[in-house]
Amino acid sequence: MSRPRSCLILAVLVALAYLESPRIGFLYDDHKVVVESPVVRSLTQIPVLVSPDYFLLSGDPFRYRPVATLTHILTTSLLGTAPWIHHTANLLLHILATLLLFWLLDTLLERRSASFLGALWFGLHPAISEAVLCVTFRRDTLVLLFGLAALVALFPRRPFIGGPTPFPSDESPDTGTPTSYRIRVGLSGFFYALALGSKETAVVFVLLWPLMILCHGPALGVPTGKKRGLALRLFAVYLAVTIAFLALSIGLILSSSIQPEPTIAATLSQRIVHALHHLGVYLMLLVWPWPLALERPSVGPILPTDPHVWIGLLAVVALGFLGARSTRSARNRPNGASCPANGPDFPDDVGSTSGSLFWTGVALTLVPLLPVLVFAWQRTAERYLYVPAAGVALLLGLGIDRGSGAATRSWRPWVLLLVVLANTLVLIRHIHVWVQPVTLWQQTLEAFPENQRAHVALAAALDLGRPDARKQARWHLEKALQLDPDYDSAVHGLAVVAHKDGRLKDASDLYLRYLARRPVLEDRAAAEYAALLFNELGLVKEAVLLLQGHAAHHGHVAPGLALAKAYRLCGLTERAREVLEDCRRQFPGDPRPSQELAKIPPTADSRLDQDLAYESLMSGGELGSQTPFRRACGLALLGKTEEAEREYRTELSRRPGNRYARSNLAALYSAKGRLQEADRELTAVLRDAPDFVPAIYHLAHVALRLGQKDRSAKLVERGLHLEPGNPDFLRLAGELGAKEPVIRPGALGRGF
Repeated sequence: MSRPRSCLILAVLVALAYLESPRIGFLYDDHKVVVESPVVRSLTQIPVLVSPDYFLLSGDPFRYRPVATLTHILTTSLLGTAPWIHHTANLLLHILATLLLFWLLDTLLERRSASFLGALWFGLHPAISEAVLCVTFRRDTLVLLFGLAALVALFPRRPFIGGPTPFPSDESPDTGTPTSYRIRVGLSGFFYALALGSKETAVVFVLLWPLMILCHGPALGVPTGKKRGLALRLFAVYLAVTIAFLALSIGLILSSSIQPEPTIAATLSQRIVHALHHLGVYLMLLVWPWPLALERPSVGPILPTDPHVWIGLLAVVALGFLGARSTRSARNRPNGASCPANGPDFPDDVGSTSGSLFWTGVALTLVPLLPVLVFAWQRTAERYLYVPAAGVALLLGLGIDRGSGAATRSWRPWVLLLVVLANTLVLIRHIHVWVQPVTLWQQTLEAFPENQRAHVALAAALDLGRPDARKQARWHLEKALQLDPDYDSAVHGLAVVAHKDGRLKDASDLYLRYLARRPVLEDRAAAEYAALLFNELGLVKEAVLLLQGHAAHHGHVAPGLALAKAYRLCGLTERAREVLEDCRRQFPGDPRPSQELAKIPPTADSRLDQDLAYESLMSGGELGSQTPFRRACGLALLGKTEEAEREYRTELSRRPGNRYARSNLAALYSAKGRLQEADRELTAVLRDAPDFVPAIYHLAHVALRLGQKDRSAKLVERGLHLEPGNPDFLRLAGELGAKEPVIRPGALGRGF
């Protein structure tokens, strides 16, 4: 079978196996890195990739991976934010990486069937599917893709059409570096820089590819006399790129306000034990890919008696024995005896094709152990297997290609083919589980019930519009806090659930607890908390003070929008206009600041009057010195509904257009059962502001309590038209058949 046909079959088989992947939504950190990150929304944000603001805006405050972020920018800006677009892009990158791996195997191995089966095993292995199915983990795919491209770039012919063209035979290594050498080495260095900018584990290629040229130069198109010079030049270029990238990363980190990620103190013996444990876990997943889980818990102190440590130790001993045997047997064979007819001719001091290929596969397999040994990294994850799986594929192809005899070669391909078929069935089932986030996290908890991150993720995936789902989410969040009392995301989730339940005081306390431990980076949580304060509790001053600190960092557009809303609530329309115009300049690709600006009516108040009002707001004072609206909010919070009603009426006599005051007054009427008066006030609000969502929400509840189901249904439909997918309107739609719906004024929060 020809090489182009093999590539086509490989691409089709991998695409068919991942056919359901575009149906998967955004999962895990995809929302933070792709959806909410302001960097990926416009091509104008590309300069941020080389500025200290990268760590604040990229969604990953501790690691510098600009190339991976650049791919998200290009995908989002040019194609859109739909999840299927990003998942399709991930799949195409995975297919391309599989084809490049096949090119490498087919170039270095004698039997094309061995190369095909090795690449097919890699492309369909379920243990590496996490790097393909999760948009955030595209960086693991990019490392291998650009790493292989760096090797392919050294050779002039297209990799899927035919073999590489040898370098000009009339060029002697003593005549200097030809222009073709410089171009190829420079292009290879460029792809290596892309791999290093995708993920830092690409440093393994600094030594691996020059050694590949040194050992397999003739098979790759490099004459024996030129391979040493090319390998040295390639190593020098890779080393220079690595030093430049490290200098840039360190400079940006020192220039930013980001605190360095805390390191884990561990002795050398502890690091070795952890490395053996990780190796045992990863090899078991490659051999037996079950159980699969999106988020594996971080491992704590590991004892030498752990079974995975012994598996890793046995693997190291076995790999060392096989490598030594392969190299020793190769040195005892005649020169080039085991090579293909058109393959390399190695001198005795370099070793054979089998020996050097074996150690190349071992080096790729051990890539995940680098962060364990250097940084005492304790987390295990299936996405870390993407590059090691390529090394194992190389070892498998070598085992089939260089069997000890004809009888051995005859059964090995069939065994590997059966393994590939079994892996494919597991992969298809695994992708089907990923389509529904709830089933995905349930599967993870079945495998690791003590995984606090999975508990929080499952709670977030539930439909919080249903009371039974909120009860289940609360159980998972409390379980996560039992496992880790300092887990901030669980506190945030409990605050959202309390908000949905209408327990505003509990929600406020939980948000305060969450924000007390979070830096300014968590703008989204601050915006939610502030929205809770000024929409539900009426604590406008506190909301403004909180939002001012977060909006000043320009990390997200949400705090600016919330701050503008707080200003408008106080009647400070000019300040709201300034904030929104600043948001529009900061985030030109986001339409929301322009939409909010269009809603601000012209004001008759002078800027001096607004400045005085702002100073009065910020000066605080006792309840009696506040504006009628703030006094009314405070009195309502204290349960003094009669006094609150009088203050709301006073506010409306001064500012008849204050729709927040009129909506809150209608909520008081509804709570007292005065539904006709509530209906009248809310109708007046919507007459002046037809798109005011809180009034639509309240009026739909009031109409339902009045028995006007058709009218309530029309209001719900109108609200969903303004805010598609709003869970509160969806919940209200489900309550249309209830006899006594419970009104939850202002409960318009989002999921967490």
